[in-house]
Amino acid sequence: MPNRYQVAFVASFAGTLLLLVAITEFVKRKLHAAGYYVSDLILIGLDKKPREHVDPAAEDMFDLVNGPYAQIIALALALVTSAVVFVKFGRGKRKPVLDPQVWKEFPLKEKITVSHNTAIYRFALPHPDDVLGLPTGQHISVSAEINGKTVMRSYTPTTSNDDLGHFDLLVKTYEQGNISKYLSLLKIGDKVRIKGPKGQFHYSPTLAREIGMIAGGTGITPMLQIIHAALKNPLDRTKLSLIYANVNPDDILLKKELDELASKHSHRFRVYYVLNNPPPNWNGGVGFVTKEHIETHLPPTDKDIKILMCGPPPMITAMKKHLAELNYPAPRSVSKLEDQAMSEQKESSKHAPDATDKAAADPKLHPTFSSPNADIVLRSKDGTLFRVPSETLSRTSAWFRSMLSLPQEAPSAKGEAEPIPMDEAADVLAALLSMISGIDLPGPDDADFLESVLATAEKYEVPIAISAMRTALFSPFLEISPIRLYGIATRMSWPREIAHAARRTLTLDLLSPECMPELVRLEPKAQRQLLSLHRARRDAFVAGLDDPTLFNAILRGVQDGGVDDGVDMCHNPLDHSTWWALKYALLKQFEKAPPAAGEELRPAFYRMPEVGAMYGARCGKCGQANYLMDVLLDNLSGLVRDLPQTLSEVRGDSLRVPELAGADQAPMRAGVAVTSVPMYYSLRATNQYAGCAGQVRRAST
Repeated sequence: MPNRYQVAFVASFAGTLLLLVAITEFVKRKLHAAGYYVSDLILIGLDKKPREHVDPAAEDMFDLVNGPYAQIIALALALVTSAVVFVKFGRGKRKPVLDPQVWKEFPLKEKITVSHNTAIYRFALPHPDDVLGLPTGQHISVSAEINGKTVMRSYTPTTSNDDLGHFDLLVKTYEQGNISKYLSLLKIGDKVRIKGPKGQFHYSPTLAREIGMIAGGTGITPMLQIIHAALKNPLDRTKLSLIYANVNPDDILLKKELDELASKHSHRFRVYYVLNNPPPNWNGGVGFVTKEHIETHLPPTDKDIKILMCGPPPMITAMKKHLAELNYPAPRSVSKLEDQAMSEQKESSKHAPDATDKAAADPKLHPTFSSPNADIVLRSKDGTLFRVPSETLSRTSAWFRSMLSLPQEAPSAKGEAEPIPMDEAADVLAALLSMISGIDLPGPDDADFLESVLATAEKYEVPIAISAMRTALFSPFLEISPIRLYGIATRMSWPREIAHAARRTLTLDLLSPECMPELVRLEPKAQRQLLSLHRARRDAFVAGLDDPTLFNAILRGVQDGGVDDGVDMCHNPLDHSTWWALKYALLKQFEKAPPAAGEELRPAFYRMPEVGAMYGARCGKCGQANYLMDVLLDNLSGLVRDLPQTLSEVRGDSLRVPELAGADQAPMRAGVAVTSVPMYYSLRATNQYAGCAGQVRRAST
């Protein structure tokens, strides 16, 4: 179905054309009636030929083409042409639904089984004409609440932006997996939270003349995304070669689809399979991907070829060695490890090694993780080596469990495992490994360090470490900015911590120079919610003050008929300047240092000179006090205590004013007169008060 903008375009086009035809015909008829002809007007200054007699039949034909019917015929042809163009090209795709800053939910539409432990999960987009909006070569994050903990994982859809109304995820389920097992248990209609795009790699038809690919296990998904994009584009002449490594034949994902693509586009795409455990009569590669495999099945090195790799870090490390020995350009990482370890072989400029390069070239062994019996060696970005048992990594980290399930490079001749390069510094990596090994958390306890450890635990999907960081970050003994804590909690979708951090921000002036740098770092939605909570508290105070049904002046006199005259029994006009001054002072104090959640009046309030002036405000004629201060202070304290305290009390951008208790307890209010001065605090009265003559009247505003 066309959207409203397309309908508006066609309607405006047809309407404008019809109007022009009507105006043209009207002017033409008027000129003919006056004895003028359009042709004569156009040929002014030229010799005119006498009008010849025209046969009536020919004149009828002439009128059909050049008369008033001509415009009608032209209009009909224009409308038909517009309809054809609209049907052919006008049903454009809708705006992409992905937002890199906002988590969005999509329902499961269909589940397609690929193997005993792998399936394609098809999720529906909001509208049948919607596109996901994911650039080729990038991926998305999937988040879920599992056992009270937020877990995230990166996946590359196998569909593209040409697939309308849905997107597909190819996922292999692991028994101890977090997101993969969560997806396998979804029912049709269940929703998942998605955010993206993520990644730094961008594919385009002009990227290279020929691209070689090396993939392992589920690393085929980003490769398949690029293969589809290249082969379906008639203007893309890029040639593609793929080496796909797995352990067993059943582990080869989407083999039928890959073979069909290779058969259909044999002049542009070819695929070669490598298995650790091949079946009988296997005609593909056996064991690990070797230099000979690369040399035979990938394009030879040249300035206009690229090599893409996606798989576990050990495999990537081994492939880089093979490529270097075959004189391919030095590799450059184009996406981080959480981006599924995709790398691009690209010619790099020569440069002097920095401190990190030197440290990596001269590695040292971490004293806590130096067991010679450990079969996995990790290398931090500053060159420190960590020896860790693979069983420990597989049991505690879904990321490592997935990685270690793929073909691994054989040990070197010395029997040592090849170090796996990590992006993290040694202190962060040591903290993460300490937690999964049951050792006390080492390193500093400042916010930057703990947040780095949390990001690393999230990246490698280590639930036990995420839980430990959740406790440590919100410990009462750790001094961290409430705004920063709120940002961490919203990013991780921790509801209890979100509420706790939001309450702690209530005493801050969010727009102060000290708070603004951290406020702007929040995600837009979280930022709006926090600002809305602060504004709701202020507006609730102001609305209560300006409500004449809540606050009344103490009027000591009334005229006959029960109408307030605004004067006391002494017929002396009431002077509320002291109340106005107090409200202004309260406003300044609230903006500077807002009260905490549930807090009553602070001791400093009673020392304000404006409060003292209120105590001394009396009628200049009879000497009666203008205000009942114990009631006033009790009302003010109650209102401060009952201001909104949580995000749940604020719905979107609408700022709710909390109901003030006692509205049905006393129809007559005591306190102070309402003024028209803006942005004042409001007070709540819950008791009756009799003036000089023992009468209480409702105040006029």
